[in-house]
Amino acid sequence: MRRPPKGADQAVWALAHEALAEGKGAPLFLALAGRSKAAFKAVAAALEGPAAARAREALASLGGLTPEGEYSTRLLLRRAGGKEEAARTRKNPIVRNDAFDCGHCGFSVPPLGRGERNHCPRCLRSAHVDGAAPGDRSSDCGGLMVAEHLEFLGGIPRVTHRCETCGFTRRNRLFPDREPEPDRIELLLPSGVGGPACE
Repeated sequence: MRRPPKGADQAVWALAHEALAEGKGAPLFLALAGRSKAAFKAVAAALEGPAAARAREALASLGGLTPEGEYSTRLLLRRAGGKEEAARTRKNPIVRNDAFDCGHCGFSVPPLGRGERNHCPRCLRSAHVDGAAPGDRSSDCGGLMVAEHLEFLGGIPRVTHRCETCGFTRRNRLFPDREPEPDRIELLLPSGVGGPACE
């Protein structure tokens, strides 16, 4: 038996090889692959060899593909598990640095320069225009997003915005030191710690 690839779940790798030796069906491989990204990687690698030809055919059939086709094991697992569309959905951010008018206070927010600001620096509100990936502009909601929770990750201030219309949340970076319009981080601090509490 080969060694599992780097980043693969070693326990799942062993279970997948054991399942192949016992002639187990495709549902077991789908269940194993669904545990995590590392498990998916382990199962996909385990199904690469010639001993897994029957399991790959079963996965192709489950996914509505012709068994004779040349498919990667990753594609077979995604199709059979009904996750191909999710794999095609963009998740990495799209950087946008556009000027906009705040839907709450009306301030004309200028482009940030370097970095990206998707909220008003004066009232810290945002608009729900993005969907799965920041910057994708795929949401039809358009509701006002309110800054609710301030936290510091690695010394960088971040705020959680919640949409008042649909409840969607997203965490965004704040720029309290960026000129000409620094983010008014004091709006999120409790009274007496540097400014009034957030409205």
